[in-house]
Amino acid sequence: MRPTSPHPLSPATKERLARKRAGMRLGWLVHAFIIISVNLLLAGISHASGRHWS
Repeated sequence: MRPTSPHPLSPATKERLARKRAGMRLGWLVHAFIIISVNLLLAGISHASGRHWS
């Protein structure tokens, strides 16, 4: 069980932290989408050129 904070967070602080966490999660998803897209593009180029690397 986690100990409770001696100073509860204000609603504004909670909202700021929630927005920060949501932004971090969205950033991670964008990053993952870009990596997957680039890998698919490279695999497509490799497959189309006939020089298979995997």
